[in-house]
Amino acid sequence: MRTRTTCPTCGARLRMKRFGIEMSPLKAQLLDIVRASGNDGVESEALLERLPIKGVKRQRTLNVHINQINEAMTDTPWRIIGYKGTKFFVRKDRKALPKGLKHGLTQ
Repeated sequence: MRTRTTCPTCGARLRMKRFGIEMSPLKAQLLDIVRASGNDGVESEALLERLPIKGVKRQRTLNVHINQINEAMTDTPWRIIGYKGTKFFVRKDRKALPKGLKHGLTQ
């Protein structure tokens, strides 16, 4: 099912909310995919295949979006981290880390 990204009446771009934070449909989709990946995370290439990010610097663009999401979520206990080409959705204060992560990499 495709989420509506524009208002059918006026054509304005709709914002979506995650954790009480308004974000673009792309950022909401990115967050949803990483969050749904669980403890195994999602590889960056697989993530890029599912997102409408185009251009030569796709990986850089993905990382910029993730940094912007993390910045917007500073008042929540959550963040997206990357480790060895895989993105994980982690709780900042949790001691148990996703599979393959060493202690201390979330800071």
